[in-house]
Amino acid sequence: MNMLSRLASDARAGMLSCCAMFALLAACGGSPPPASPSATQLAASETTQAPVVAPAALSDQITGLYWWLLGRQPDQVGLQFWQQSGLSADQIASAMKGSDELQRLHDWESIGSATLNKVWVDAAATGNREDGSTAYPYKTLAAAARAVKAASTTVYVKPGNYEGGFTTTANGNATAAGGADGNIYWISTVRWGARIVPPSSASRQFDDTTAWTNSGDFVQIVGFEVDGTKSADKAYDTWRQGIYTSGGHSVVRDNYVHDIARWSSCSSGAGGAAINIDASPSGGLSDAIGNWVRDIGQSGSNCNRFQGIYVSSSGSVINNVVYRANMGAAIHLYHEATAVKVINNTVASSNVGIVVGTGEYRGKPVEHKDSLIYNNIAYDNYIGIEEYVGRGGIMGVNSYKNNLVTANTRDWDKMRNTATGTRSGDPGFVQYKKDLLLPNFHLSVNSAADAAGTASSAQATDFDGRARAANANSIGAYEYVR
Repeated sequence: MNMLSRLASDARAGMLSCCAMFALLAACGGSPPPASPSATQLAASETTQAPVVAPAALSDQITGLYWWLLGRQPDQVGLQFWQQSGLSADQIASAMKGSDELQRLHDWESIGSATLNKVWVDAAATGNREDGSTAYPYKTLAAAARAVKAASTTVYVKPGNYEGGFTTTANGNATAAGGADGNIYWISTVRWGARIVPPSSASRQFDDTTAWTNSGDFVQIVGFEVDGTKSADKAYDTWRQGIYTSGGHSVVRDNYVHDIARWSSCSSGAGGAAINIDASPSGGLSDAIGNWVRDIGQSGSNCNRFQGIYVSSSGSVINNVVYRANMGAAIHLYHEATAVKVINNTVASSNVGIVVGTGEYRGKPVEHKDSLIYNNIAYDNYIGIEEYVGRGGIMGVNSYKNNLVTANTRDWDKMRNTATGTRSGDPGFVQYKKDLLLPNFHLSVNSAADAAGTASSAQATDFDGRARAANANSIGAYEYVR
């Protein structure tokens, strides 16, 4: 068993705290839960039979978890297994997050496996004699961030709650000695198992505006939950940003970022984003891939300074789901953004779905050109897709192909370039309502997005890690699975 498998197995032996992550699920409480069903039990419980009728509340919750975490409908035996397990929905979610099926879908064991140095972080550690070893892991991400200096390092972070407001500064490289991977990886050993939360009032010596600031080059941030829920409370300082990176060749991948800037206003003049990929000072060629983002900025306000994913660099925005960026944009390209690949994203219930913008930066005019906006679903926004030219900006030639733009108040706005292959039918989401905390954006039968994408720059896999059809791939973050 390799190191990441062992850590994931350890994580499955314990449960995350009740009601920590899934506010949409049933209220938790009562006596301590029994031991978590193992990944082996989970796999053994599955067949290909059709779902059965179960008591509506728990059945619906389990079905929702299967779709959200594993990207599929539960079968009869699996549904019965979890229903009869005696576990709460949050506890079932914890077991599913650590399942072998989820690890395999996202090829979790391979991420960061080829680096020269390994470091461990565990919120359950004592904090005594910590040196980053398996015996004495760092207790906090801040402590690990201060200690990690070398390229070609993988930092394994076990499930648990970690205070945000820290900065990672070390630089990786493309390669290291002997042909090893030179990147620096920060990886939650269980996808969405390591949860970053606002610091308590007693420990606010760190940045109280951003959960995670990265200035290092060749850094990958993989698989964390960034939960700004408490930052929406007046008793806490406000997070304006979830993950901010100004390092070049950085990757923000497979994270779940939500409830950012929920108390922030426009009065300070400052903006923010759930994920902010900046060009300053050495940024560029950085990527946001496979992230689930929701509830950014204040609902019901007129402040448009807070975005879902914000890019002022070159790079890519691929296979992301962004929902309820409120008065901001779900995906916003601006300032020095150019040559950005915006491909196979699903964006909904925001003021603007996708903004392709340009404006002067550091006093210099900027031309935005060579961006590819392909195979995206923009649904139920005020504006679906728009081009925006600010002061000093120059809108060059950008390409728009095979986007499904529908059910927006205005589907397109202020376009200088011409879109081709646009679809406008019903995307056929499995379950969507604007008041749902976590809609199911998977595609159902007869979806207008099915087999409607362009093969140009098509992605090999979808949000769930499943292979996309080679020549008839679906539009949006999720491939329709036959």
